[in-house]
Amino acid sequence: MAGAILLVLGSKQMRKTFVMIAILSVVVIATRPGVRETLVSAISTTVGADKDSLKRKSYEYRWKLWEVAYSEVKKSPERFLFGYGGLSTEEMDLSDYFDKESGGSTALLGFTSWDNQQACDLIEFGFMGFGLEVILFLAVLWKLLTLWKSSKGVDRTIMAAFISIAVIYYYARSNVYLFSPQLKCLFWALVACGVRYGELKADGQTQPSSEELNVNESAFGTAAA
Repeated sequence: MAGAILLVLGSKQMRKTFVMIAILSVVVIATRPGVRETLVSAISTTVGADKDSLKRKSYEYRWKLWEVAYSEVKKSPERFLFGYGGLSTEEMDLSDYFDKESGGSTALLGFTSWDNQQACDLIEFGFMGFGLEVILFLAVLWKLLTLWKSSKGVDRTIMAAFISIAVIYYYARSNVYLFSPQLKCLFWALVACGVRYGELKADGQTQPSSEELNVNESAFGTAAA
């Protein structure tokens, strides 16, 4: 996903690099049957005909959580708008929606988390809170894209990297439950870095020259003395 974003939004040199990587990947897959069989096996056990495989059930479970969340919030107008409250999913018994040991409350065997942060936020905060989260993410993405458009050269590639971080983070929320606050702090720190970097470049601010660095070092040395 990051490669696709950098291929589209990166510099010409970056696009050339990714084209070469794509060509080499095709050659490896074509000439190395073990690599090809591993990829085909991973895909078939996840979305293939074998519906009883553990990976297939894990994959479908993440989609099922959307249905569960909607079924719960539509029980009343209050729940529909505002949900059941933060962290309420940790105490909900949703085992009736799933087969034995394939979901439900965290106290049961099987999957022990929602594995879908977006569906989790829908049931916890309702459509009001979930909608605000989507708007916030789109605002971040729009800001980064705006700064990307005004950037040039290597700066455009760097801004494309920040955009890929935002997209991958939001995509990951549909596959995992982000119980670790460090990931959220890291995401917003990188967003802040991306916005600030793009604004500095848009304002024409560049790295200081060697003469400016020498002057600053001399001033620092004088002040220290």
